[in-house]
Amino acid sequence: DGKQIPSKAFQLTFDQRTSVREFYNLFTATSRHLKDLPLAMNRIDYQQGYAMFAFNLNSEEDVEALSPVANGNLRMEMRFGAPLWETATLIVYTCYESILEINSKREVLVDYY
Repeated sequence: DGKQIPSKAFQLTFDQRTSVREFYNLFTATSRHLKDLPLAMNRIDYQQGYAMFAFNLNSEEDVEALSPVANGNLRMEMRFGAPLWETATLIVYTCYESILEINSKREVLVDYY
């Protein structure tokens, strides 16, 4: 539907320590906000470039609730203020709902949306 997440693009400048919003988003997107569930990295690690980004693409705040079936495309854009001297690695990990059915013949049927 053309919806941008986050609504305002992240614009990090690690050497100027402007990564608080992005670090905070990591807590909210992983459901660790206001809970005693620490991350394996702290803000100093994050500012030194060991960054990880998480985005909750569910339309609902309640991640336990079922969402209607939806199809779509995902586009990611990254721009760097200067050429990268080292290789950057991008890992995309997704969690999505699917239907797993075991019928009377003990056949396992999987339906990915």
